[in-house]
Amino acid sequence: MTKAEVNVHSLFDCIKPFRDQPIDTWHPEKCVDIDINIDEGGLWHYQGSPITRHRIAKLFATVLRKEDDEFFLVTPPVKYRIKVEDAPFNAVELQHKGEGSNRELFLRTNMDEVVRIDRDHPLSLEPREGSHSHLPYVVVRDGLTARILRSVYYQLAEFTETRSAGDDVDNTRASRVGITSAGQFFDLGAV
Repeated sequence: MTKAEVNVHSLFDCIKPFRDQPIDTWHPEKCVDIDINIDEGGLWHYQGSPITRHRIAKLFATVLRKEDDEFFLVTPPVKYRIKVEDAPFNAVELQHKGEGSNRELFLRTNMDEVVRIDRDHPLSLEPREGSHSHLPYVVVRDGLTARILRSVYYQLAEFTETRSAGDDVDNTRASRVGITSAGQFFDLGAV
């Protein structure tokens, strides 16, 4: 790995022709580290300063890929390793249509990607490091997740339901709370 001496605007020009391309088929041998990170709030930074042009961050997000626990901006000739503090995206808006078992819940990310909570885009609660609390996430694409912001999570809470689960250890019926979207029940834990 080499350290990239690339400024954000030249990287933008390099990546621009590759947006909306099948980045999962690209496997460049050349890999460089670049001083870009995405903070917990979903804000992109270059060399410690926020990237204030949203269209630049949105373009970078189109070529973002996760490999194991590392994140890369990928082009056919080079992949650029970046740092991500939590999830690369935040879910900032909730929309819904339908009711009951026909309900579909949609989340919009801070990069304006819209995902329907479904089998391919599951909702989950993940333990927060160093805490007993859990944070909500949804899979956006290709293993990339969005942390669901608190305000959106409160909106999701309006759609929770309680279901009876299988027998637990002492032969009593356990109740589970969760959310149904696109015909799937997403279990969020015991009641």
